[in-house]
Amino acid sequence: MLEGWNSLETKDVQLQKPGDFYPAPPETGLLIWPVPSGGTLNIMLPVSVTGDVTVTLTGTTGAVLTSFRTTVSQGIPVVCDCSALPPGLLIVSVRKEPDGPLLRGKAVITRLK
Repeated sequence: MLEGWNSLETKDVQLQKPGDFYPAPPETGLLIWPVPSGGTLNIMLPVSVTGDVTVTLTGTTGAVLTSFRTTVSQGIPVVCDCSALPPGLLIVSVRKEPDGPLLRGKAVITRLK
Protein backbone atom coordinates (compact mmCIF):
# COMPACT_ATOMS: atom_id res chain seq x y z
CA MET A 1 0.00 0.00 0.00
CA LEU A 2 1.28 3.47 -0.89
CA GLU A 3 1.78 5.69 2.09
CA GLY A 4 1.27 9.43 1.85
CA TRP A 5 -0.52 9.38 -1.48
CA ASN A 6 -3.38 11.39 -0.05
CA SER A 7 -1.44 13.49 2.45
CA LEU A 8 -1.75 17.26 2.42
CA GLU A 9 1.38 19.35 2.09
CA THR A 10 1.24 23.09 2.72
CA LYS A 11 3.79 25.75 1.84
CA ASP A 12 3.88 29.43 2.63
CA VAL A 13 4.14 31.24 -0.73
CA GLN A 14 4.34 35.00 -1.11
CA LEU A 15 3.61 36.54 -4.48
CA GLN A 16 5.46 39.64 -5.52
CA LYS A 17 4.60 42.03 -8.30
CA PRO A 18 7.46 41.83 -10.78
CA GLY A 19 9.32 45.05 -11.42
CA ASP A 20 10.47 46.16 -14.82
CA PHE A 21 12.78 43.44 -16.01
CA TYR A 22 14.80 43.88 -19.14
CA PRO A 23 17.47 41.62 -20.57
CA ALA A 24 21.06 42.78 -20.36
CA PRO A 25 22.09 45.13 -23.16
CA PRO A 26 24.08 43.46 -25.93
CA GLU A 27 27.76 44.24 -26.43
CA THR A 28 27.11 44.90 -30.13
CA GLY A 29 24.08 45.00 -32.40
CA LEU A 30 20.42 45.33 -31.46
CA LEU A 31 18.34 43.08 -29.24
CA ILE A 32 14.74 43.17 -30.51
CA TRP A 33 11.79 41.43 -28.85
CA PRO A 34 9.20 39.96 -29.05
CA VAL A 35 9.61 38.39 -32.46
CA PRO A 36 7.08 38.03 -33.90
CA SER A 37 5.29 41.02 -32.43
CA GLY A 38 1.61 41.80 -32.44
CA GLY A 39 2.28 45.53 -32.51
CA THR A 40 4.83 46.64 -29.90
CA LEU A 41 8.58 46.18 -30.31
CA ASN A 42 11.26 46.60 -27.67
CA ILE A 43 14.70 47.57 -28.96
CA MET A 44 17.69 47.30 -26.62
CA LEU A 45 20.78 49.10 -27.83
CA PRO A 46 24.36 48.17 -26.96
CA VAL A 47 25.87 49.40 -23.71
CA SER A 48 28.03 51.90 -25.62
CA VAL A 49 25.07 53.71 -27.26
CA THR A 50 23.28 56.31 -25.14
CA GLY A 51 21.85 59.74 -25.85
CA ASP A 52 19.95 60.88 -28.94
CA VAL A 53 19.18 58.29 -31.62
CA THR A 54 16.98 58.08 -34.70
CA VAL A 55 14.94 54.88 -35.11
CA THR A 56 13.75 54.00 -38.63
CA LEU A 57 11.48 51.08 -39.55
CA THR A 58 11.66 50.07 -43.20
CA GLY A 59 9.65 47.51 -45.15
CA THR A 60 11.20 44.89 -47.42
CA THR A 61 10.63 47.14 -50.45
CA GLY A 62 12.88 49.79 -48.91
CA ALA A 63 10.01 52.16 -48.10
CA VAL A 64 10.36 53.97 -44.79
CA LEU A 65 7.28 53.08 -42.73
CA THR A 66 8.08 55.26 -39.73
CA SER A 67 10.99 57.18 -38.26
CA PHE A 68 11.39 59.00 -34.95
CA ARG A 69 14.03 60.50 -32.73
CA THR A 70 14.36 59.61 -29.05
CA THR A 71 16.82 59.64 -26.18
CA VAL A 72 18.27 56.32 -25.01
CA SER A 73 19.47 55.45 -21.51
CA GLN A 74 21.73 52.46 -20.87
CA GLY A 75 19.77 49.30 -20.12
CA ILE A 76 16.34 50.77 -21.00
CA PRO A 77 14.76 49.60 -24.28
CA VAL A 78 13.21 51.86 -26.87
CA VAL A 79 9.53 50.92 -27.20
CA CYS A 80 8.03 51.18 -30.70
CA ASP A 81 4.29 51.13 -31.29
CA CYS A 82 3.94 49.31 -34.61
CA SER A 83 0.20 48.67 -34.36
CA ALA A 84 -0.52 50.94 -37.35
CA LEU A 85 2.08 49.24 -39.57
CA PRO A 86 1.20 46.44 -41.98
CA PRO A 87 2.17 42.90 -40.98
CA GLY A 88 5.40 41.54 -42.37
CA LEU A 89 9.17 41.78 -42.06
CA LEU A 90 10.67 45.07 -40.88
CA ILE A 91 14.22 46.30 -41.02
CA VAL A 92 15.00 48.20 -37.82
CA SER A 93 17.75 50.83 -38.12
CA VAL A 94 19.06 52.89 -35.22
CA ARG A 95 21.57 55.70 -35.74
CA LYS A 96 23.38 57.49 -32.90
CA GLU A 97 23.03 61.23 -33.49
CA PRO A 98 24.53 63.35 -34.85
CA ASP A 99 26.88 61.10 -36.84
CA GLY A 100 27.28 57.91 -34.83
CA PRO A 101 27.15 54.28 -35.91
CA LEU A 102 24.16 52.74 -37.70
CA LEU A 103 22.86 49.52 -36.17
CA ARG A 104 20.39 47.22 -37.94
CA GLY A 105 18.16 44.33 -37.02
CA LYS A 106 15.00 42.56 -38.18
CA ALA A 107 11.53 42.25 -36.70
CA VAL A 108 8.28 40.59 -37.75
CA ILE A 109 4.86 42.13 -37.21
CA THR A 110 1.90 39.74 -37.15
CA ARG A 111 -1.80 40.24 -36.61
CA LEU A 112 -3.34 37.46 -34.56
CA LYS A 113 -7.02 36.86 -35.20
